[in-house]
Amino acid sequence: MTAPEVPGDERILTPDALRFLKELHQKFDTRRLQLLAQRRVIQASIDDSKYFPDFDPATKNLREDRNWFGANIPEDMMVS
Repeated sequence: MTAPEVPGDERILTPDALRFLKELHQKFDTRRLQLLAQRRVIQASIDDSKYFPDFDPATKNLREDRNWFGANIPEDMMVS
């Protein structure tokens, strides 16, 4: 992992923590990339008006509530 050093980062990114992150990456990165590729295909279908998501009727009140919203999508999850 490469990143600029931040004071105190060694308390969080310990050797054990870095090993754990490496294991997570080795175990899940292939699947993560597959899901991102699938998301690109679905997004292209939505953009081309070929696919419309089906929403659970039980969540209609949430979708129509203008005071309810989710967090922004993290930059590394954005599809270009």
